[in-house]
Amino acid sequence: MSSVQGRVSLSSFWMQEEFGITEPNPFEISLDSVVEHEAKKSRLLYEKFGQFGLGQKQPEMIYPALQHDGRNVCAYAYGSPYPTWDPKTGSFWHNREFIPWSNLRSVEDVKKIKIPDWTKVYMVQEMLAKFEEMKKQKKYIVPKTPSLPWNKFGFTSPAGKNYEFAHFMSFLDLGCFMCGEVEFFTILGGEEEIASALMDKCFELSTSYSGFMLKAYDQSSVTGISSFGGDNSCMLSPEMYKKYAIEFDRKIVQKYGDLPTNLHSCGASAHLYEVWNEYPNLKNIVLMQTRGIPNELNRLRKALPYTFLEITLHQPQFDFENEKRDNIERIIDHYIKEADERDIALVVVINRAGKQVDKNIETFYKTMKQYA
Repeated sequence: MSSVQGRVSLSSFWMQEEFGITEPNPFEISLDSVVEHEAKKSRLLYEKFGQFGLGQKQPEMIYPALQHDGRNVCAYAYGSPYPTWDPKTGSFWHNREFIPWSNLRSVEDVKKIKIPDWTKVYMVQEMLAKFEEMKKQKKYIVPKTPSLPWNKFGFTSPAGKNYEFAHFMSFLDLGCFMCGEVEFFTILGGEEEIASALMDKCFELSTSYSGFMLKAYDQSSVTGISSFGGDNSCMLSPEMYKKYAIEFDRKIVQKYGDLPTNLHSCGASAHLYEVWNEYPNLKNIVLMQTRGIPNELNRLRKALPYTFLEITLHQPQFDFENEKRDNIERIIDHYIKEADERDIALVVVINRAGKQVDKNIETFYKTMKQYA
């Protein structure tokens, strides 16, 4: 496995524009149809971009373990409507107008919140029913260790070491789903005692749900931990990140041990680079996922010297679909050099199809080949 990697991720929007394919709700079609739909997409990708390693000429016909996003499940368990399926994005969306934990005005209000009996939550029942159904299938391959896209994911280091991360919903992400973004950040910014109690409650909820699901899928062992920080990390100041992200992550480590870890922050987070360096288990943060920012990656490399960096090239920092060839080459070279030319993957998410986009994808892979 090369120490410098690059890949293009083609979204459901791209699939629809390029091939006219929308995403069916996987819980509303047969498991055979789920496998065949994924295989169809893989074959089409191979026909178009197989020279770059995308898709498969003969896709593996393997049943997946269908899952909901745990944050949607938690919100639903406290009264939110069943999330809406969007065939364009290929994902479920929860109703943001419904606030599961509304009007938290005291520590006692938070403490009164009870953890659900997961066996009685319909969305959990739905997943487990599909899991049991999968184990009885005969047409295609039933994996001995089913793929769990939300509860677990794998990573192979450049040295060839395999890691498996069990996913635990972060405080920053779960809090937004349960309290609503405005109320959650208002509590963090001005109600320290309530925020502390809320962090404890989210820790209890996160570990309860993830622990239940891992056991239900016969994968209860935790050999790695995801996701430190969380999608919304970029929204916090360095001081608040220490108080509410690192402290929450420390609780996870105290419960499960100082294991290999995945750190994550979706948005531009240059103001947090040095804070990430303050994690007490820094050497065990083996994978970092965050947004690429021009002229800042060298700081990130210094802050996380032992970590493989998965850097997303995305708007507004990088408008891939509209970039010129020379600029794509320059940006790739810039990021790789900023990362000391090691332990980095550049990931481009494509949402729009077209001839210019096709040319840019070709330029991306041909340029990345120089660093393989």
